[in-house]
Amino acid sequence: MLAAVTLFAWLSIKIYRWGSLNYGNKTSLRKIFKEALRSEKKAVA
Repeated sequence: MLAAVTLFAWLSIKIYRWGSLNYGNKTSLRKIFKEALRSEKKAVA
């Protein structure tokens, strides 16, 4: 149960962050989940 809560919290954070960065752009639910599940590329300094 703890793993499920952690998973949904992580997914919610990813979707919220992606949604706030793309405010005003038309999106679909499919695209939101695709972007949320995609791994982030880290910038090399």
